[in-house]
Parts: sequence; C-alpha cells; structure tokens
Amino acid sequence: MSLAKSFKHKVIAEGVETIAHGTALLQTGCELAQGYGIARPMMAKDIPEWSVNWKPDDAWREFSPHV
Repeated sequence: MSLAKSFKHKVIAEGVETIAHGTALLQTGCELAQGYGIARPMMAKDIPEWSVNWKPDDAWREFSPHV
C-alpha cells in the first residue's frame, strides 16, 4: 500500500474472502477490493440490482468514510 500511495496508484485487493480480511485491508488504506467476502460470482444481468442493494458490513464503515 505504501508503494502504491507513493506513486499515486490505487490498489484493488483480489480474493477478499471474509469480513475480517476486508477489515484488515481497510486498516492498511486499501479501499478497493473484490472477492467472495463482497459478492459471489453473478451473471452480468444481475449486477445492477446487486449494486443498488449491496450494503457494506458495519465493521467496514469504521475504517472508511467511502464505504
């Protein structure tokens, strides 16, 4: 995370499997992620509804104002 920040790059964590994993990443400053801890694979047609209804875990709100 430090190296990415020094070069003004964003980091997307892949394979976030649990709420705890996401929380640990948020604590390091990583706010972009994908994985089963966020959503299971889905058909493209299901993404709009999912994106409207998805709510981050309350534990994540403590570490990021963007979540």
